[in-house]
This record gives sequence, structure tokens and C-alpha cells, in this order.
Amino acid sequence: IGVTGVQTCALPIYADRAALAARLCAINPRLTPARAEFLCRHLGRARADGQLEIAGDPWHKIPSPAVYRIEDAMACWRRVRAQVLMLVSGEGYVHDRFGDEPEELQRRIDSFADARVVTVVDCGHNLQHDQPEVVAAALEDFLDRETA
Repeated sequence: IGVTGVQTCALPIYADRAALAARLCAINPRLTPARAEFLCRHLGRARADGQLEIAGDPWHKIPSPAVYRIEDAMACWRRVRAQVLMLVSGEGYVHDRFGDEPEELQRRIDSFADARVVTVVDCGHNLQHDQPEVVAAALEDFLDRETA
């Protein structure tokens, strides 16, 4: 909450690319230094003072004021007629949340009329950082599929 009583939101500022790369590696032990440097070039935005910030929406870190109800979400998903690709990281949030109740995950997936699920092994939440080649291949395969 700012001085005016209005909630403010900002992402951390980093002194330089090396500092941002170190932070990325610290929160993701699978991230190689080369991939961290790549991400810094594409995720970091230079500020007027020469420091870097993440070029993203800081509000994604704030909880939504709307109550999330899974049954409401699933009702929306049941209306989706497009083919859906769901990439699941082998060791990330989905695994942690549904590891002991795979039937609940399947119930949610079954809400989509046509869903393809691909599990990407040896990765965490940011599977596109940990296994970019595997993610790219899955996306290409999905986008190149024959459609009826």
C-alpha cells in the first residue's frame, strides 16, 4: 500500500544483467548460466538509470480480487471447442498439487472437448526455461497436427 492508501505494485530492480541472471539461477537450479543470460536479454528491460527490470506485468504477482471456483472454470472449459495442448512439468506445481490425486487432474482435463496432455520431464514450473527444445517440439507437433 502506497502513501496515498492505493496499492502499488513493482517488480524488483537489478543492478545489471549479471545480477538478474544470478537471481534467475538462484530461483531455478535447473537454469544454466547460458540460458539465464539469454533470458536476461529477452526478459530484462533497461531503465533510464542503467539498471534492469523484468519486462512484464507486476500485477501478475498480486492475488486476484475475484474468487476462483474450479466448478465455474470447468464450466467455461467445457465450452471450449478448439483443440487444447496442456504442457505439464514433471516436477512443478501441477505435480505437487495433483500427485496424490491424479483423478482430480484428469477430471479437470476432461472438461475440455479435445485436450492433448504432454508431460515434460526434468523441469519445474517454468518448463519453457528448463526444457525449451522439448517445449518447442511439443508446440510444433501440436501446431502441425492434421485437423479434421
